[in-house]
Amino acid sequence: LILETLEWSIPRTTGAHPSPRENYAVGSFDGNLYIFGGCQQRHCVADLYMLDTELHCIANCNNHGMCHEGLCMCHKNFGGLACEKDYRCPHNCSSHGSCHNAICSCEKGFGGDDCSHDLRCPFNCSFHGSCSNGKCDCQSPYRGDACQWGTTCPSDCN
Repeated sequence: LILETLEWSIPRTTGAHPSPRENYAVGSFDGNLYIFGGCQQRHCVADLYMLDTELHCIANCNNHGMCHEGLCMCHKNFGGLACEKDYRCPHNCSSHGSCHNAICSCEKGFGGDDCSHDLRCPFNCSFHGSCSNGKCDCQSPYRGDACQWGTTCPSDCN
């Protein structure tokens, strides 16, 4: 049963399958199931079938995990039934955020899909304005990229 989709998986088979029969013998050794002989109505056979009962993982876990009893144990930052989902974040969040399910959660002052956009304002707007998306919105009478220039003249010295 695949728990994510609640569907039954179909085992991979190769070769001929034993016919339906009664009065057969079964043995198990080293991960294989052996079926010896048996009868179907009045016809009896003395054949031998070997069934590989080892569980195999889907797509060999896409080389992003280890197969354990038919289930993929995914490496860090990978998930899904066959470790096909990549949960790594773009540019590792540019070292300005943390990664959760392939989405960056940026530190204060950084933004963008990969936290590469510096949203901090220069010199904290010289404490004469507010910062919005990395740009200062200066209080009157201050101006400049960092609200660093002020005027003491009435009407901006005009």
